[in-house]
Amino acid sequence: MKRITTILLSLSLFGLVGCDDLVKNFDFDDAGYGQLNWDILDYCESPAANAYDNYSDAMRMAGLDEVLAEGGYTCIIPNNDAFTSFIGAAGYSRLEEIPGPVLRDLLSYLIFPGDYRVSTMEVGEECTVNSLRGEPITIKRSTNAKSYTLTVNGVDGLAAITVESQDYLFKNNIVGQMVEVMPYYRPSVPATSPKPDGYGDGGAATERIDLTDDAFIAVGNKTKVYNNDSQGIRLQNRSGYYCYGLTRFPLPESKVAENLAVATMVMQIQKLGTPYPAGTENVRVSVNEMNEAVVGTWTEKTATWSSIVGLLSSHTKLRGTLAGETAFTVPSPAPSTSAPLKIEVDITSSILAHYAAGDTAVEYVLYNMSDVVNVSGAEIQIKDKDYRKDPPYILLTGPSNSPLTVTGVNPLVTTGYSTPFTAEVLQIEAPAEPGDLDFSPKNILLVMNELPMKGVLTLYGIPIQENQKFTYEEVKGGFVKYVRTEEGEDSFGLKVMDYLDGMVPEPVTITVQ
Repeated sequence: MKRITTILLSLSLFGLVGCDDLVKNFDFDDAGYGQLNWDILDYCESPAANAYDNYSDAMRMAGLDEVLAEGGYTCIIPNNDAFTSFIGAAGYSRLEEIPGPVLRDLLSYLIFPGDYRVSTMEVGEECTVNSLRGEPITIKRSTNAKSYTLTVNGVDGLAAITVESQDYLFKNNIVGQMVEVMPYYRPSVPATSPKPDGYGDGGAATERIDLTDDAFIAVGNKTKVYNNDSQGIRLQNRSGYYCYGLTRFPLPESKVAENLAVATMVMQIQKLGTPYPAGTENVRVSVNEMNEAVVGTWTEKTATWSSIVGLLSSHTKLRGTLAGETAFTVPSPAPSTSAPLKIEVDITSSILAHYAAGDTAVEYVLYNMSDVVNVSGAEIQIKDKDYRKDPPYILLTGPSNSPLTVTGVNPLVTTGYSTPFTAEVLQIEAPAEPGDLDFSPKNILLVMNELPMKGVLTLYGIPIQENQKFTYEEVKGGFVKYVRTEEGEDSFGLKVMDYLDGMVPEPVTITVQ
């Protein structure tokens, strides 16, 4: 029996977040279950489940089918679309390419002991259990006698997850909650601080790359060309109506790119739609790789929704891998054409990958990823190349010398298939007299310089890619792990940076034992 429900993804690692405004409870029908004779994995790969076979395949590849055979667990079950998103984010093209230990580390978070359904919990009951991987999950039945909420502590995501099929009871007392998005254990960590106002570039070399084409496409008028539009590049994300920005940049030969510290896309927001009053937080713009199927097929004078999205099966497939995103708070007064809001998105990993591939141009899709969705008028307008004449550009910045010091490097000693990479392995010290600058762990960045060969380094369960950045705060929190895929000694290389684009001169090599 299928119905639409929701699971709240909480942002707090340390306690239950208030649910009144963010969670939608669901009514529960205590009619009989039709899955009692099914093994959960057999059911998920059967036509009856409809698009959950990736879960069964992944669980078997991870060796977790043997765990489920013990019985007595509640499982969160992502559908095939959720796995497709994870596979892309993990840097693979097919599920079969992902090492079993990586899948085990990811999916063991979605399994926890006990039978947690409306019919097994008291009205208003709340309890916290540890997942098979060790992180806490808080389960609460609502004070509404016919509904409940399942809160996954520490997961990053303001929007609720849709549960397609809830409270399924399978063989061996296995409970299944089927979801459409992959839940990751991502505790709330402080964002890296922006550069202080007036801070110089420290003498680092820079190079600006101006775009050659920009436009936006909208579902509302599928055949209209929106080049040279007075509203600039429009980004919308609401029920039944979407606008995407299209950008194309050349990739010229560059001395800065040979030793790149950071690449940012710089944009000028000239207007925000009415759902964004002054003080609105977490307004987000993302920069996404453009789907390869449409790269090179458009110009700013020919791009339409029909000609671009028409080549794909859905508009969401226009956006490829996420290159970067930024969040900001709406100022007062709000952005305007005469006083735009400047935002920057770090796209360093993407730019380095395109240079490494020998590409001479790169195309990105801009998207409104804000939490104010499905609301009429939720819109971000960015100055464009033709009408407002202040379009996005890419700024390449070389390294300056960082005042950070690496004071100790110890081997990472593995204790099983998954081992946290901690600050005891890599010890970094801030300057004794930083002045007004902040060199706390959130503002210390690590860049994956050389990938391990006999394992995978993961962040929140997702494999870290070459040139990807993460913070020392995340290392200290234990959210970066080395997942062993082969026996034997291993190593990986890191660059150490600060939030001012400064870099420690020599990369660091971490040995794994």
